[in-house]
Amino acid sequence: MRTALLLAVGLTANLALAQPASTPASEPGTAPAPAAAPSSHTGEQAHADAFTPLAHIEMRGTGSVPMVLIPGLMSEWTVFESMMTRNASKYTMYAVTLPGFGGSQPPPLPDATPPSKTLWLDNAERAILDLIESKKIVKPVLVGHSMGAHLAMRLAAKHPDKFQAAVAIDGLPAFPLMPGVELSKEQRAAQIDGVFAQQMGTLTDELWTNQVRQGTSNMVKSADRAKEIAEMSVRVPRPTSVRYMLELLASDVTKELKASSCKVLGIAALGDDSTRFGSIDLAKAAWKSQFDAVPAATVVYFDDTRHFVMDDAPTELDLAIEQFLAGKDVQGKIAPPPAKAEPTPDPVRAVPTAPKPDAPGKTEPESPR
Repeated sequence: MRTALLLAVGLTANLALAQPASTPASEPGTAPAPAAAPSSHTGEQAHADAFTPLAHIEMRGTGSVPMVLIPGLMSEWTVFESMMTRNASKYTMYAVTLPGFGGSQPPPLPDATPPSKTLWLDNAERAILDLIESKKIVKPVLVGHSMGAHLAMRLAAKHPDKFQAAVAIDGLPAFPLMPGVELSKEQRAAQIDGVFAQQMGTLTDELWTNQVRQGTSNMVKSADRAKEIAEMSVRVPRPTSVRYMLELLASDVTKELKASSCKVLGIAALGDDSTRFGSIDLAKAAWKSQFDAVPAATVVYFDDTRHFVMDDAPTELDLAIEQFLAGKDVQGKIAPPPAKAEPTPDPVRAVPTAPKPDAPGKTEPESPR
């Protein structure tokens, strides 16, 4: 969760503070308009009647359990590719790319629409529901990562009859804006539509790109994989990423999820010694506070695992999902104990060898004189 918050909260507040004061700020309550996405509608109702489909749907596998895979912020369907390859015999999987990512156009956006209206997240919901209906997929399992995990829980909360279960990989019903402070939906909306949107409107493309690269470098253990994720992320135009991020921060489905009958598995990535800030107990408490009152929720912890659980703990992730769907106790991932230092052996000392006695009957020859 640490890395998710790094992009979600850190980029929203801390990066804006690093922007030079001379940069003009946007008007309070507004958010940047999406790049290359002119609005074709003049009001929210017109937008609600519009519909931007998913940018890509990748189908893999022949298993009996249908599954829809939803990637996170700035991510494409490919973040699930290795998982789909591993589980091709278990599930029939549909990995999606949301509109605006993977080189696609984002949904249209009426002018001056505040992020708290979550029009793009609503569009993503509708696009996934359209996938279910058009492909005639019967009660699939939703698996989402980061923002995709939040979307999976939104769908499960609002349409529990349409889905078998939801798996939330390192994503929350509501991202905490201030640790330890519980905000009402109205308070959250005021924060996001006001100071957060204003600050994010001051970011330059250069600053955004640099900070995204820095943030994604800690999201997975493999340095090579981190570079791939960074390149995928910075390809998304800044205004598109910012809009989705602000909507994610404004969205809270905790109340709806508590009333839902759909089963939910929360997978919490606790990070490792180099990426974790705060204690493990504090990280677990943050997850526990959001899922405790959800009657059909199970939360498991993945220690020594960064944000991209699919890459850092593939075997443990596959097992956790399999156990959850089978109704068994779900295992997380426990960090291996630190290796004990081997005792340093004493230096080997040479042992003097006694001279061998002469063989019987043998006499030493006389030295020549």
